Amino acid sequence: MKPIDLSRIQFGAVAWAYEMLVPGDVSGFRRVAEKVAALPFPKRAEVIEILDVLDEESHAAHSIASTEIIKIASDLGLRVIVTGFTPNNMPYHLTSQDAEERKQSIQRMKRGIAHAFSVAEPGKGILNGPSYMRHEYFPENGLREGEHDLLVDILRNEIAPVAADLGVKVALEPLNHDEGYLLMPGNEALHVIYRVDSPNIGLNLDTVHYAQNAEDRVDYSLSQALREGAGFTLHLSEHDRKQWGRGDLGSRTYEILKSVSENIPSGRVLPITLENFCPALHKALKIHRPDKDNPEKIVYSGARFIKGCYMKGF
Repeated sequence: MKPIDLSRIQFGAVAWAYEMLVPGDVSGFRRVAEKVAALPFPKRAEVIEILDVLDEESHAAHSIASTEIIKIASDLGLRVIVTGFTPNNMPYHLTSQDAEERKQSIQRMKRGIAHAFSVAEPGKGILNGPSYMRHEYFPENGLREGEHDLLVDILRNEIAPVAADLGVKVALEPLNHDEGYLLMPGNEALHVIYRVDSPNIGLNLDTVHYAQNAEDRVDYSLSQALREGAGFTLHLSEHDRKQWGRGDLGSRTYEILKSVSENIPSGRVLPITLENFCPALHKALKIHRPDKDNPEKIVYSGARFIKGCYMKGF
């Protein structure tokens, strides 16, 4: 096997794999960031993702803490990516039929963009995740006629200009059919990104979502999005959300990394993060039979497994 080119890959992990940090919790961020920085990937960890539920109170707390957050991350050699998330109990959805809800949803995404800008070096900010939709929200009649037209219009005219002004990439995460209906992984997500036609709007790819709903084999589907310039970030997550390497997707780690590394566009760097979930999130993600190991061990073992897969290329 040929070795995987790591020159344009940044490995890392999500903070919510360890614990649910309170917005603005600087000491908590330091505690988790130090663990991420010590993960045994094929090369040193360079990315940490932090969660933002995009409400006004959280935004105020994040704004106050941002200077200290970026200082801690810089000292540890980590890039901070913000992942925007709207829980199911929050009635905010970018393509809602309710005009006020749409307005509030746009404002929420703009807060996420501002947060991503505040914790990154100039031009390096990323707003990741399903910030555009309400998690596990399914309207009675499914995707309505013209809803993707509305999504494209809002992304192009409301979101893209703000992202461009701040030099932030917005990476929309298409979710599988159990977690969302608005943007399916694969060709549908790519088509929406083509129509928006903005260098600041792309996709947060995720192995579990693409394996479940994209039209082709997971490594091919991920690579296609990258090859087309639409893939901005990648989550590594197993079907059962347990430790990476204990499931079907982890067994294909070498093939996935080899394929995506060969399709990253020239001049791009791809952040690849392990996405696990601490016990506080098991109910929301319907993880009824979680790993028995503690969260820190789960993430550490996943990173070590990736390193072992990489070494097979030598």
